[in-house]
Amino acid sequence: MSARWKGRVACLAVGSLATAGLAGLAGTAAFADDADPVAPTSGPQFSAQARTLLGLEGVEAVTADGDGNVVLLTTEPVEELVDEAEEFVDGHGNVEVVVLDAPLTALASSDVVGGAGYAAYNPLSFAAGLCSVGFTGFTPAGAPAVISAGHCTDDGDFTEAALTVPADDDAGGGDDISLLAELGTFGFSQFGGPGNTPGADGDLTSTDVSVIDVANSELTLLPAVTDWTTVADLSASTRPVTGVGRAQVDQGVVKSGRTTGFTSGSVMGHGWAVVDGREVAGFMTDVPAAEGDSGGAVLQGSTAVGLVSGGGTSGGVPVMWAADLQTALARTGGYTVAVEVAAPALTGPADGSTILPGATITGTAPAGTVLSVKRGSGAPVDVPVSGAGTWSITAPTQAGAVNYTATARSGYSVSQALSFGYDVVPATGIISPAEGERVVTGLQQITGVGNAGETVELSGAVTETIVVAGDGTWQVAVDLSYGVHSVTVAQTSGTPTAPVTTTFQVVPVAPAIASLDGATFAEADAPNRVEGTGIDGASVQVAVNDTAALAAEVEQGAWSVALAERLAAGEHAITATQTINGATSDPARVGLTVTAAPVAAPDTPAAAAPTGMLARTGAETAALIAAIAVVLLLAGGTATVLARRAPRPGLTHLRRTAHH
Repeated sequence: MSARWKGRVACLAVGSLATAGLAGLAGTAAFADDADPVAPTSGPQFSAQARTLLGLEGVEAVTADGDGNVVLLTTEPVEELVDEAEEFVDGHGNVEVVVLDAPLTALASSDVVGGAGYAAYNPLSFAAGLCSVGFTGFTPAGAPAVISAGHCTDDGDFTEAALTVPADDDAGGGDDISLLAELGTFGFSQFGGPGNTPGADGDLTSTDVSVIDVANSELTLLPAVTDWTTVADLSASTRPVTGVGRAQVDQGVVKSGRTTGFTSGSVMGHGWAVVDGREVAGFMTDVPAAEGDSGGAVLQGSTAVGLVSGGGTSGGVPVMWAADLQTALARTGGYTVAVEVAAPALTGPADGSTILPGATITGTAPAGTVLSVKRGSGAPVDVPVSGAGTWSITAPTQAGAVNYTATARSGYSVSQALSFGYDVVPATGIISPAEGERVVTGLQQITGVGNAGETVELSGAVTETIVVAGDGTWQVAVDLSYGVHSVTVAQTSGTPTAPVTTTFQVVPVAPAIASLDGATFAEADAPNRVEGTGIDGASVQVAVNDTAALAAEVEQGAWSVALAERLAAGEHAITATQTINGATSDPARVGLTVTAAPVAAPDTPAAAAPTGMLARTGAETAALIAAIAVVLLLAGGTATVLARRAPRPGLTHLRRTAHH
């Protein structure tokens, strides 16, 4: 749908789309007098009149009030409007003008975030319902997509989706249904087992997921979830999505949806629930939710973990069931969630500085991403990012200005760009190792540049006299072991140059951590000791979940540290480094899981599995049908319909569809 459909005509009544001249609609008088004609305020004549007015410069909206007046919203006073508009105002006795401070704009119509509301509908039958966006994402081919709940499609009967106006959604304080922008077409959905079958306990193919292939090129999909505090623009206050993972039991969790907005609670356990007769693999929470929140985003921190599936109460306490996101995505054939990727950073040399030919340029980027580096107008080149989140590239060997643009990529999600540049100048100096570089295990050669045929002298950690080769380079064999080293070089023949000193480290390899990576332990058997192997004489520092380091010495190739207590239930990360002669290795990292001991069942009856689907609110069916009808009728046109909604019954299951 066009931007005009979204932005200019929030007050235009629906009617005939025929066009006509203004004079033919409301008489021929050009100037007001005691017998001014009355402009139509309803019916086909009003619609045609409004259509023509909206085509005039400065007219932003046309509506009719309850007192029989036509009201124009304009960006200019009457006397500054184009002649045809001014004549229409002056020539009718029932026309009022409201001058806007600025042209009307769509309410967050171009930015799509998790937790926003949408209408799912069938363009043939006009059957429709309301749900919430879970997460923005990508199709298997990298095209924009939205992830939501499977039951929002009514087992595939609803094929299209359109965003709703946030201010009119329940979470935005509204009680109407207004459509904001075309969203797209459902590409896949499943509620229960494969093929929308009932599913089964213990079956990870039993889920509740749908994907929407976004067809509206005017939309920008953001890797974020709204907190519903900025209703005029849901993208103005959000929580970023930085990854996809499994919900952790007894940890905090939040959800965002069009009905109850941004609510919080905790994860109570994983398993399967029967939601409206279908098995759904996921987890239980005590997060408040209601009809219309279905498909909404469920987050722990900035990690996407679930989609709102069903809900109810137990003794008045909310019970919300969420479909496990990883399980759900596995059923979609390759759809992925969009994540916020931190932009790469430059660690040295500083942007805009003067560097030597072949100098090493270093930086950081999120571990697990791929760095795409473009030099000037050349083709981008992928550069590996280490497990420690570092990267490096080599400056050109030719003198001159050089500029780079770098982005970090995770799947189809791309960071903001980092731009930097240098002035590469011929000089006498060391190219490799670069200033601050960390060389692992040992260094056998130092290389540099100078003026061809001249003599350079090295001092400090290496003492040597060398003649620069005809191509302006020199090299010397060395044997430097662990430690921090400084080497100074200066040209001593011809015109002597000022000494240039380069400091670098030779560091040991990371120590090994034994038998923990990826392991799962019962709480009673959780580790209380970390051990591994290293280099004799090295000092090992161990950290658990970023706590203060524990120290151990490597003896006969082994080391061991005792923890203050056994690891508690949850996910844990352990890192270890080893230091020799002041040079510290990169960290070794392992992850492990400790599962909580079973909790005895309470004496009170357990809450029944949620049976209410949180798909459609109690929207008056006729109202939603009318709004969908406008989408179908006016795609690319100029109208938005506001549909008054009837009071809603309780929060138990409410599936309301309609057929025209």
